[in-house]
Amino acid sequence: MDGVTGCKSAAAEELPGARAVMDLFHNAHLAGDGLDECRRRTGQELHHRRGRTTDPLYKARRMLHTRSCLLTLRQQHQTRPPLYTWEPLSPTSGSEPDLFADLATASESQADGAPTASSLDFSRPIGYQIPVILDGYRRADNVTDATLASYREHYGDAGITKEDIFFYVYALLHHPVYRERYADDLKKMLPHIPRAAGFHTYAGVGRELADLHVNYERVESYPSVQEEASLHAPADPWERYKIAGEMSFRQVGRKRFDYTEFEYNKFVSLTGIPEEAQRYTVSQRSPLEWIIDRYHVKTDKASGIVNDPNDFLREQGCPDAVVDLIKRLVTVSMRTQELLATLPALEIPEQ
Repeated sequence: MDGVTGCKSAAAEELPGARAVMDLFHNAHLAGDGLDECRRRTGQELHHRRGRTTDPLYKARRMLHTRSCLLTLRQQHQTRPPLYTWEPLSPTSGSEPDLFADLATASESQADGAPTASSLDFSRPIGYQIPVILDGYRRADNVTDATLASYREHYGDAGITKEDIFFYVYALLHHPVYRERYADDLKKMLPHIPRAAGFHTYAGVGRELADLHVNYERVESYPSVQEEASLHAPADPWERYKIAGEMSFRQVGRKRFDYTEFEYNKFVSLTGIPEEAQRYTVSQRSPLEWIIDRYHVKTDKASGIVNDPNDFLREQGCPDAVVDLIKRLVTVSMRTQELLATLPALEIPEQ
């Protein structure tokens, strides 16, 4: 049925025994409308006017509705990393040579070897690793010169860079007090970015957080997490680690779970997970809860397409890839909380 409250009330009156179910296509339509509205608001915030057909966000409107795995190589370059966007070169500038902020990285950034977010070294300025011109597009800063000037003036520091501002914002959006204080606003509008005390501490923590979150597949496994196999576990690793049903934490009651133990399948479980790992959430779910939500065999009712994560394991040539990912995500959760604990108290000066 339609998601309008009136439709639900009318249906309940006429068919009291019926079960209300939201149409999947209507859900997708609502989500698409929400994305478009967010895009329009962002454009208005950036340009202080209504959108135009020449605006990068307007040009990317269809790409924003496309699954990341279906994006072309050029589109992937346009969407990563978010510190920059890409603008097409004018016809007269097509013959310009490729320019790099750091010529030492030119050999690493040519053609097929162009860097992606997961290949960046966050201990060095990102601008040194991204080509200025790539595949017919010119790199453009998402942090404006006016914003840079205002931050330098506010903090009295001419050494502040646009990257510093980007990572400052990233850390601020993770600050527990900020997220709690502005929780209602963050659900319905673009976030307000105040200039909090301790800019460089935020920027440093934000850089470490970005490195951790982008390169989550390369962090070390959490040392206390141990893999346990049942006595009946098959010797064949593809059978041992096969994803059959839905993963879950070990259930100890009707609605109670032991968050220190993760049941991968009927043969394999993971123990020694700190309960604190559940405290870091993304969209109200911990990283391990996202694993539960995404990694299970599912058939789309409308199309009949089967989403089988076992196919992904075989593509990777690694039967225990998801088990390994779970161990690393525990590290991500715990390390994120350690970094957030180093942020200063949220002090926002009066405007």
